[in-house]
Amino acid sequence: MKKALYILLCFLIITSCNQAKKTNNTNTSSSIKTILFLIKGLNIENFKIVKTKDSVFYTKKSYEGLDRKVIELKKTELKNIQAKIQYQFSFLQYTIDDNPAYPISYSKDSKWSNLPCKNNQIIIPDFRGNTNSIRVHKQLGYNKFKQITTWLEKESFKQIRLESFNEQKVFFENLIQKKSAYINCCPEYIKQANNFLETKIDNYKSINDLRLELYIKKVVINISGHLNNGKEVRKVIILN
Repeated sequence: MKKALYILLCFLIITSCNQAKKTNNTNTSSSIKTILFLIKGLNIENFKIVKTKDSVFYTKKSYEGLDRKVIELKKTELKNIQAKIQYQFSFLQYTIDDNPAYPISYSKDSKWSNLPCKNNQIIIPDFRGNTNSIRVHKQLGYNKFKQITTWLEKESFKQIRLESFNEQKVFFENLIQKKSAYINCCPEYIKQANNFLETKIDNYKSINDLRLELYIKKVVINISGHLNNGKEVRKVIILN
């Protein structure tokens, strides 16, 4: 009987130790997940947020993005912090005024570029230029905003043009089929559709000719560093 109680006591001690070890590991893991950063000024209601071991995915529910936001590192014991950013660009297609612009499927990734970390803060560049934050084009090494579009035109204008042209062709052919709905209210749309359908694809020489607007489709920010105990930490922020 004493032997059985001794065995049971040993089992309970071992189980308790294992559970404590698991709890400690969980707390350490949780700490590593949460100490890296906090994005200041972010309205989380405007995003669907999914967290994994090394990444946080922000899917936009509105127009709010990460432009001009500040990533604040939450623990001063982090050291050797490095951050880099990559953009994925695409275009919005405009047609008639009453039809909202919509994204085409084309996309192109920028090169990775380093983001400075000062005073435990990383400032995300500004795309539209509404603040004094560094602009996205400057972050990527361009002097002017339009140079991003120039780069994309140089890289893949024929691909962009073909997709844009086909998208507009389908739209305007459908508009002509339903032109009775526009005769009284918006005859200018019928004229616009006919003008487009009578124009050959080779006549479109630039992104601007195609009525396209540059936008950022996805942002990837990679943050890495070490704790004072030497443990490496890494977090990837993805906005799409």
